[in-house]
Amino acid sequence: MTSIINYREAENVLYSDSKKIKPLELDHYGILYKSDQTLLHWFYPSQKVSNRCFVIFPGGAYSKISMLTEGVDIAKEICSCGDHAVVVQYRLPHGDIRKTLDSLYTSLEEMSQKILKEKIGIEEMHLVGFSAGGHLAGLVAGSKGVCRATEMCLNFRSLCLAYPVITMSKSYKDKVCLMNMGNNIKLMNVEKRYSLELGVNHDTIPSFIMYAKDDQRISPKHAQLFIDQLEKFRIQNKVFVIENGGHGFGVSVESDWFQSYLNWVNSLS
Repeated sequence: MTSIINYREAENVLYSDSKKIKPLELDHYGILYKSDQTLLHWFYPSQKVSNRCFVIFPGGAYSKISMLTEGVDIAKEICSCGDHAVVVQYRLPHGDIRKTLDSLYTSLEEMSQKILKEKIGIEEMHLVGFSAGGHLAGLVAGSKGVCRATEMCLNFRSLCLAYPVITMSKSYKDKVCLMNMGNNIKLMNVEKRYSLELGVNHDTIPSFIMYAKDDQRISPKHAQLFIDQLEKFRIQNKVFVIENGGHGFGVSVESDWFQSYLNWVNSLS
């Protein structure tokens, strides 16, 4: 069974109606609580104006997926600009993040083949991740050695992390995410293997980081750890800080952070 579901003329989709994004079973808030395989929801713009595709990873502490607020609502914004958008409904770990990654890479392989076979004309890809989805996007970006994306001809040009989970260090680790990732992975040295800041190097792609100062769910220190490493290795980056927003707001707060992000992407040389 294919892991890619296509939606044509995405900006005309009524995103508040969960029936429009089958086969998902979302609650009133657009949250998905069951996902046993990775599905890529591919949203097409009604009028393509670029060769770009944005791959979006919604958050949810690795126990659920915020498919609307941090997924298809973001896709709608992107498609309105004439770009393609893919919302990743990743397999939830259920105690083993390695199975999530294996399922994800299989689907990304299929996406790579689709781009080549159908000659869609995608030449540039950008990763966007929210909260725990930001952590997953960071792994895919290649900031850690668990990624196979470069083998798939997927040219990831930049990384956007919104109020992200970054580190598994004892000082700042998020216990909820770690528990859902699976305590069994501690045998693999979880801090070194899954802390994104420890994987930043001279090959790390340009990164846009956004967070709110009053985030009580994921400490802004997570984002700052990553930012510090980007600066250390002189990686092109932009930081957008919101005074009051909390956590999990997507593009719903009174802020132009997402437009600032799109402008930054346009400025990349």
